[in-house]
Amino acid sequence: MRRLVRAAVSFVIVLLAYGVYGWVAVPLIEPAAERPELPVGGASGTRDSRPELEMLSVLFPAGSWELDNPKMLENDQFKLLIRDYRNMGDGRVELRPCTMVLLPEAEPDEDARDRMSRAVVLQAPHGALLSFDRPLNISRGDIGRLIAAQLIGPITIRGRGRLPGPEDDLELTTRDVQMNEQQVWTPHPVEFRWGPNHGRGQQMRITLRRGERTGARGPNIAGIELFELAHIEHLHLELGDSRGRGAGANGAATAAAAAGAASAPAPQAAAAATATASSASAPRGPGKSGGLLRGDGNRRVPIEVACRGPFRCDFVQQNITLEDQVVVWRVNPAGPTDQLRADSLLIALCQREPRAASPAEAAQPDEKAKPQMFDFDIEYIEARGRPVVLSAPSDKLEARGERMRYELPVERIILDGTGESWIQQGGNEVCGRSLQYQSAPGGRIAMARVDGPGWIRARSDDRPQEFFEARWGEQLHLRPSDGNQVLSLLGGAELTYGGFGTLAAKEIHGWFVERVSPARRRTTLDPDRMLARGSVQLQANQLSGSVEQLEVWFEPAAVVQAPQSAATPAPPRGDATSPDGWESADDSKGQAAAAPGPAPLQHIQFTADLLRARVLWSPQGQSEPNELLFEGKVRISEAAGAPEVRPLLVLGDRLHVIEALRPEAAVVVSGRPARVEVRGLGLTGSNINLNRGTNRLWVEGSGWMDVPVDRDMDGRPLPEPQHVRIDWKRQMTFDGRTARFEENVIAASQTMNLRTESLDVQFDPPIRFAEFTGRTNPTVEQLLCRCGVLMENRSYNNGVQTSFDRLHVVDLALNLKTGALSAGGPGWLSSVRRAEGESARAVPGLPFARNAATGANAARSPLGPAAGARDPAGAAETALWGLQVRFQGTTSGNVRQRSLQFNQQVAAAFAPVHSWTATLPVDQPELLGPDGFVMHCDQLRIDQVASLLRDRPSLELTASGNTVVEGNNFTARAARMTYAEAKDLLVFEGDGRNDANLYQQKQAGGERSHVAARKIRYWNKAKKLEIDGARSLELSGLPAPGEP
Repeated sequence: MRRLVRAAVSFVIVLLAYGVYGWVAVPLIEPAAERPELPVGGASGTRDSRPELEMLSVLFPAGSWELDNPKMLENDQFKLLIRDYRNMGDGRVELRPCTMVLLPEAEPDEDARDRMSRAVVLQAPHGALLSFDRPLNISRGDIGRLIAAQLIGPITIRGRGRLPGPEDDLELTTRDVQMNEQQVWTPHPVEFRWGPNHGRGQQMRITLRRGERTGARGPNIAGIELFELAHIEHLHLELGDSRGRGAGANGAATAAAAAGAASAPAPQAAAAATATASSASAPRGPGKSGGLLRGDGNRRVPIEVACRGPFRCDFVQQNITLEDQVVVWRVNPAGPTDQLRADSLLIALCQREPRAASPAEAAQPDEKAKPQMFDFDIEYIEARGRPVVLSAPSDKLEARGERMRYELPVERIILDGTGESWIQQGGNEVCGRSLQYQSAPGGRIAMARVDGPGWIRARSDDRPQEFFEARWGEQLHLRPSDGNQVLSLLGGAELTYGGFGTLAAKEIHGWFVERVSPARRRTTLDPDRMLARGSVQLQANQLSGSVEQLEVWFEPAAVVQAPQSAATPAPPRGDATSPDGWESADDSKGQAAAAPGPAPLQHIQFTADLLRARVLWSPQGQSEPNELLFEGKVRISEAAGAPEVRPLLVLGDRLHVIEALRPEAAVVVSGRPARVEVRGLGLTGSNINLNRGTNRLWVEGSGWMDVPVDRDMDGRPLPEPQHVRIDWKRQMTFDGRTARFEENVIAASQTMNLRTESLDVQFDPPIRFAEFTGRTNPTVEQLLCRCGVLMENRSYNNGVQTSFDRLHVVDLALNLKTGALSAGGPGWLSSVRRAEGESARAVPGLPFARNAATGANAARSPLGPAAGARDPAGAAETALWGLQVRFQGTTSGNVRQRSLQFNQQVAAAFAPVHSWTATLPVDQPELLGPDGFVMHCDQLRIDQVASLLRDRPSLELTASGNTVVEGNNFTARAARMTYAEAKDLLVFEGDGRNDANLYQQKQAGGERSHVAARKIRYWNKAKKLEIDGARSLELSGLPAPGEP
């Protein structure tokens, strides 16, 4: 473009009044006083012209009249050659023919002949006609003021350039040029050529600027004001710029690509958009397209310009304008044509800064060092239209706006207007009211800005299925800051990345590191960090949520290494608060199962005040979150999936995730309290820690866990799934197989309550936290209790309580799948059951029937009283029977089979009670009433057996080893004793060496009867007796055996 301007200025120079007035009229009509008068029709009388004519031979071919002793007027810058002149009277003078030679500035060490070869030649073979304000009297020196002039017939201006070939030669032709003190004009066509550049226009007009002097004899002209062609038929330019300066389409393309790519701030959205910018904004290499108005430095780019309106060069305003349907197009032999259409085109000029003088030139200042009058640079190019349309298929570029401006000194592109402005480059699009882009040396990005509501769409060439889109309500601004590029989206910003999701906020800011690769000749924007503030919303395929502020740090994946399990994670870079450390995981106790492939998560939703993330990314567009920190009212939930699977839920004040997507991921949830629900388990505590690598979950301090239960203690399905709540005070650890709870542990459900100092809950199959979700909820296999255990259980039938059992032992193991139970003593068992049949008789006024809830061993369920439980102490209609067992050894059995066995120094009591929480004395049979009894033995077995005549199981007791049974009016000693509750039958048996013995009396202090036999059957309430193998019989007032 600079060459176009220089060509236009050169054309103007040789056609101006400086050429006609200064170089023709003044030397001819106003000669210096000391110069001899020229005789009419004679040659130059000043000196021998033969050396000058020989010098002119480099400009004119042999036989030219210019070499045949012409009249010559000259100075150091020009030569005027005429064959003759004629005074026509009336103030007119005719020169016929005339030629002017304009000499260039002499260069150092350049001889006169070389300088002459570079001169510009103006030829008017039909001569020129000059008009003065009064008749001339040359003999007396009476010359008036020149008021007009005319170059008659065809006019040719030509000149050779510096290059040996025609690449920069000049030629211009027109005819009949007229001039006065105000203007120079011709109505005829003007054709010009400068090397490969050429054009044609009509109706040339040059407006002259008047000088400030008055009273001068010569023309009062200070310079040129305006050069105008009323119509440009065509202008052909072939441009090349070895400096590689971008302009026009290339700058717009770079703006579109760079602005689109730099917006990519999301953990994965940022990486893909940066790859797009890298290719779009790179400097062009040899052989590639270089934009509508520039070449690539190795070949010329043909440019065509046309318009229906005038072409103007305003030297006062220092600009060039083309108007009315301006079309600029670039001819591309290998493909489609690039084109710019506008209503007007303005090229603003500025005086070129003088080059820096060398030391020698500085010591000897010369006029040559001064800037020349017509030595201009282009300041900016501006196209206007409704709209301006730029179409550059060679760059895959389309642009549209009301104003398109390119500022060359600062390499800035502006596209704006009252409506939307739009740029598309390949798969990238930018739209807004005002678009600005400024580049830096080497193809780097200096600034990009889009004002007003707008949007960007970008698509990767090698991954077309992935797209990026950004929208904003106020402004997009990309600018340098502290060595980085900062991208800001303001006013309802929204980012969308195909295959990932959408990020929206009031404002989004991204920091990028600009890297220039000389080997690949491209510039890339690597993401460094991102900040989103104000109602931040994230929507993705499997993730959605809202926070008030989002902070993201990006780090190259090859640099960051996974932290060791015992290490504290390094804080993210930047000015945001660094996430706290996390407690290391000790995998020495872990029993992690083989890691299957992770089950897919359902849709995850989250809310928090702040989300910080550290993302690992690669230049290939791959990224993964490495560290996540949620703070302030954190809630993370999973959309409900299968009805039988409990969805994920996290509640707390703070959630910290390390190595989020890796097998060694670590999670810390803290709060007042924090809660996590996963795989059907609910966990609550002040801090919850998970190390997925070691498959360990732990809580320091107090908390509780909810464990799902779908069956009762008998293994029967519950009408509705329930949860066992396990509270503790000190800590909880879980390795996927066993969860251990320590200090003041309470496990409670609607029907069961367990207290212990240490509780292990074993799950089968083991839980893999790497899966997070599964197809079914976990199942509790076994409970292990240590350091003192109190277990309570209530049974119901159709909503009516039927039993209340309590067991106190030192330690306990209960397998919930098989029902197997084992415990260590000393301990006790208390069981209260609803009586039926004969056992349901009222037994009022028992003095020992007390409420255990007032005793020292009272147990309270944290969930409160069970549904349907009644405790009408003293109400006779309850018809409850109690069993109390005390033992010193171990106990074992099966709760599903309703069987327990107690060992070593066993003492038991069985009697009716008035309260579900009543206890019985095992050493005072006199307090049990007429229907109760106590027993002492080495081993006691308790079974519940089904009865065809009753709707609930009945109780059976089996005692062995030194068995003694005492009732209100009897005492029995035997090797073995059984009791059947359904029959109210006691059976005493000997061991073959010793008989069973039964002692009876009607009332306390009365006569006793004694029976010794191999087997004795005794109905306690009916006082009925049967004897097998009697060895002795002593009866006193009692019914005989077999009699009622």
